[in-house]
Amino acid sequence: MTWPVVIAVAPNGARRQPADHPALPVTTEAIARTVAACVHAGAAMVHLHVRDARGNHSLDAGRYREAIAAIRQQAASEPLIQITTEAGARYRPAQQRACVRALLPTSASLALRELASDATEARATGHLLKEMLEAGAIPQLILYHPEELDHYRRLQANDTFPRAELPLLFVLGSHTDETPRAGLEDFLAGPVGDACWMVCAFGRHELPAVRKALRLGGQVRLGFENNLWHPQGRPLRDNAESVALAVRAAHALGRTPADAATARHLLTPPTATEEVMP
Repeated sequence: MTWPVVIAVAPNGARRQPADHPALPVTTEAIARTVAACVHAGAAMVHLHVRDARGNHSLDAGRYREAIAAIRQQAASEPLIQITTEAGARYRPAQQRACVRALLPTSASLALRELASDATEARATGHLLKEMLEAGAIPQLILYHPEELDHYRRLQANDTFPRAELPLLFVLGSHTDETPRAGLEDFLAGPVGDACWMVCAFGRHELPAVRKALRLGGQVRLGFENNLWHPQGRPLRDNAESVALAVRAAHALGRTPADAATARHLLTPPTATEEVMP
């Protein structure tokens, strides 16, 4: 019996430019080609960032629509497409939520520290999460520190957030400090419950984190958003090579890369139809 793993690719992020690596995609066409190659290499999911005309981070719904349409046209099989709502030092929480409502995406990632920084923002985000679940969309909460997991569970306990087991992304390290201050074990020691969890890390820590998550039953995210380097110390050729490393690691540990349908099944909250929020 196989044990599937969702391999998600984050091909560009909000910060890096082609000057950092010539294969880092920022245009719609380049993003679509890159995602198609990553799907061919074994990715079931894409964590999508788009850029404005100057190459800066954007949450413009129109640009997202263009990129999503291009991915669907280019990829041999459509991946699970997740948009980011990252603030990127440009957007406020109301604008981040408005992007999701304007686009009605299949999936969106939402950083708890950006979108639930106080009680007012948490309530507004809780209503968005409820809307997403009712529409069949998949919200994934991004957590940067194990203490945020406790905060999330408190928001559920007081009915600010839906009770559904939302999928979680544990971020190990940061763009400014690649060395994780908290390890995967620190997150898993908290109230993870039955949530489907995923891991990403930075630089040389990326592949070791992927391997550990694979061993412990998690899902994985990797790509040029967080890492440009092969474990051998050379630059990665492209995002597809990064995905191929994860596929190889999965097979070595007895796990099978999921397809998009399986990814959606695994990430869809099992109690999404049993909401109790007023």
